[in-house]
Amino acid sequence: MPGWKTPCKTRSGHGRQKQSHSSAWRGLADIRVLALALVYFGTSAGLYTLGIWSPQIIRSFGASSLEIGFLNAFPAVIGVIAMILWARHSDRTKERSWHVIGACLLAVAGLIYAGNVSTLFTVMVALTLVTVGISASKPPLWSMPTLFLSGPAAAAGIAAINSIGNLGGFVGPMMIGVIREQTGSYSWGLYFVAGLLALSALVVMILSARANKSPTAELPHPHTH
Repeated sequence: MPGWKTPCKTRSGHGRQKQSHSSAWRGLADIRVLALALVYFGTSAGLYTLGIWSPQIIRSFGASSLEIGFLNAFPAVIGVIAMILWARHSDRTKERSWHVIGACLLAVAGLIYAGNVSTLFTVMVALTLVTVGISASKPPLWSMPTLFLSGPAAAAGIAAINSIGNLGGFVGPMMIGVIREQTGSYSWGLYFVAGLLALSALVVMILSARANKSPTAELPHPHTH
């Protein structure tokens, strides 16, 4: 009769719910999820560092408030274009790992360069490199969890990556401020964030190497994906 559930249907519903919860927990416990959360932590640290500190860094080179507004927008525009082109290239080649690694290393180079520049022009070049690298890393990075997770496990894994990784958005900018207060310079703070992004690249490299060695691994690697 309508509105009534048979014992068989009830047991079936409970079974599916239990299986869904079990899959979600497997996603959270997967070491690859924690590794990608660490990768996202580094990229978030870089992204929020740019958002919070770029105007002050540009100002330190003598730019006016109006100039800061225009100059701060320029790297973001270039970053959006680079992100689209890099994502298309990643999709066309069906490769993720080295697209993330390359983008992170470009951001690392930009941050190190930013810590050593002495003119407004060169600092803008450095900030643009950082923005391009961080922006370009995002699409291939977010394509990686669904290569080894599906269903409830994918949802739980992506949520965990996002939650843990976003903590980098607090740590990166905070450390820039703390280190600048101690040293009177942005340089070592920028190097610190560069170190986080270098760690992100290293983690993806390790995941890629493990995927190459394991015939059952589903993470992308340079030769077969």
